[in-house]
Amino acid sequence: MKTLFAFFLTMFITSTAWSNEALLKHGDAQLQVEIAVHEGSLDGEFYKSHGIFFVDTKVTNISHHALEIITWTQYGWSWISNNPQVHPGIEALANVRSSVILKPGQSYARPVEMFSGSYRPVTFRLGFAPNAERPLSGQPNVGESEEIFWSNPVTLTR
Repeated sequence: MKTLFAFFLTMFITSTAWSNEALLKHGDAQLQVEIAVHEGSLDGEFYKSHGIFFVDTKVTNISHHALEIITWTQYGWSWISNNPQVHPGIEALANVRSSVILKPGQSYARPVEMFSGSYRPVTFRLGFAPNAERPLSGQPNVGESEEIFWSNPVTLTR
């Protein structure tokens, strides 16, 4: 009986280790992040008076397996800027988390609201965190606690 128990315990521990290894492979996720300033948003009154504009984002799964990303109704929660002059909007009265599964080669595209000071030109990149549990912008040590995938650089000239 003890031998049978030891066998099943070993099988359980081994299968648990395999399951955890599969989950940890998400840390090897391969995402490509592309951004572009939404030029039409630079013509609006909110940009002229408050520096609010939009950036079109596209996150593409370039791996060979399906990946889960987390998105929020306030999409800025998943993003961080590498330039303190530009940052994503993170204000929200209510924010609902949702899961999106990206198959290999599949993309998720959505605009993100941004704020900028009056300094021009300003070049920035946006980092996407596929598992953000809180707003990234303004948080200390984000790169140490979150997996970040960085975009191409863009320049805000006006």
